[in-house]
Amino acid sequence: MPQLSSPYVSWPELAARLRASEGPVAWCWIASRDYQGRWVPLLWTIRSATEITPRSHYYPDHAISCTTLSPANAADQFLVGRIGSVQDSDLAIEPPEQQRLSATWRTTETAHHSIAVGPWPYLIFEWEGSPPMGQNVSTWGELTAPDAPFFVSPQAAAAELLLGLPYDAVRQETRGRLILAIPDRRGAIDPLSFAEGTTRIQVRSARPAELAGGMLRVTWRPTTATVNAERHDIPLIGETHREYAIRTGGVPHELWAILVAPDGTVLDRHGWQANYGDRPAETHTQSEQIERWLSESEHEQLEYKQQLGKENNDAFAKDVCAFANTAGGVVLIGVADDAEVVGYPPAEFSRVNVADQITQVLADRVAPRPPYDYERVEVRGKPVWVVRVRRGGDRPYEISDVPYVRDNAISRAAKRDEQLRLLSPSPDPLSALR
Repeated sequence: MPQLSSPYVSWPELAARLRASEGPVAWCWIASRDYQGRWVPLLWTIRSATEITPRSHYYPDHAISCTTLSPANAADQFLVGRIGSVQDSDLAIEPPEQQRLSATWRTTETAHHSIAVGPWPYLIFEWEGSPPMGQNVSTWGELTAPDAPFFVSPQAAAAELLLGLPYDAVRQETRGRLILAIPDRRGAIDPLSFAEGTTRIQVRSARPAELAGGMLRVTWRPTTATVNAERHDIPLIGETHREYAIRTGGVPHELWAILVAPDGTVLDRHGWQANYGDRPAETHTQSEQIERWLSESEHEQLEYKQQLGKENNDAFAKDVCAFANTAGGVVLIGVADDAEVVGYPPAEFSRVNVADQITQVLADRVAPRPPYDYERVEVRGKPVWVVRVRRGGDRPYEISDVPYVRDNAISRAAKRDEQLRLLSPSPDPLSALR
């Protein structure tokens, strides 16, 4: 999806972009009764490339609807301003067909937006209407009715069902409005990290074939006094996930990375300078960090595995699957349950190719491919394999069609309500263990 050549677009142009977007389209709204008893829309959200569970909930003074449309059907309804209907009342707005409207391109940088609507860069259009759509979305007044879920407020319902975000992320956003978001899933950059003198840049793609031939462009200055910046242009070969390491010594004073599609479109950006962006902290050396993990015992983002093999491969795959579905985590292979470093493989099996073993176990059992990497580290004179798993953008990850989640220090099959939440998009959190 090409970015905007101008920040101003017409309503028909937005409809055309929606029609050309990736399906399915999550079409959701919340409405309330006005003082005359008429139904009026409060918040209307349209998100392409988004799976959502269809639902309709009715309360004495509020109605909520979420459905899935094709891009063509969504574009047709958007073009004429038809939102939906409740109790034989049509919800609609008068589209401003002759007015040029403001739309913006958002990267996945946290500094680039106050509310993210998914894990990918996206085109976003917000419109309050003229006159404005209904009232603000109330932050008080419980929603409760027979055969309908309980919400502490209309805004809490809007956060969970319409935006797929935690309530805390939208607590200050009460405006009633239309939000149209069209993600570009060709590629995104995860929050940058730094360890052992190296800045690490994670690139992911839901459509890797369309990212092949693009470029990761990086520029950085080590100190405030540096005049000539370092620059790296790294060709992309098109993978669902890949880490690129830039040797920078310490954490640079300034660093920027942009992801450029083959057609020249800048898809995403991450970086920092003195007073802007998310500057990563310099972490411990890998062996120091592993010692810290050994002192923590297993928890929601940490698992010990003494070894791999026929009796252990299924449990290892479930842990990786659960981390990818939940908040990410680390598996230490070569560590016993009591945190004793035993090493893997044992000396008598030193010819075992652990890298191939890890790759094969996960490829055979977990679908789609979870976002992970691994490395071998000497700890107390013994080999330990560190498998880092990030929360994935293609949830749910499953083993034999069963998604797993992490519950404290246990990886278990997801319950029905948890499976539904796995289908809802949400920002990829920066794991505390990265």
